[in-house]
Amino acid sequence: MIDSTDGTVSFPVKVWLNPVIDRKSDGTVVVGSGDVWVRVPPDTTRETMGQWVTWKPAAKPLRNDIKKVKGSKGSVYTLRKMPDGRVICSCPGHKWRGKCKHQAMF
Repeated sequence: MIDSTDGTVSFPVKVWLNPVIDRKSDGTVVVGSGDVWVRVPPDTTRETMGQWVTWKPAAKPLRNDIKKVKGSKGSVYTLRKMPDGRVICSCPGHKWRGKCKHQAMF
């Protein structure tokens, strides 16, 4: 978790997924997505969260950058190599953690 008052961080930080605002039950407010979250002032809104996080939708993969792989239990997953070099997998592990063992198969 990054704190918005951290002077060592250059804001806005980049996130790979569309960011959200999460208002916790203890009054803490965070914005971010995936594994990047920033603790922000309580009055932060969708309109003002751009000062803390920035997001650009991922480019679509080229057709020759798609590969099917078989998982350890027989399921077939789709790997996509994005123009920026990231490999995205359709398996539940990648959707939950943002990484998986299948990525090494590309």
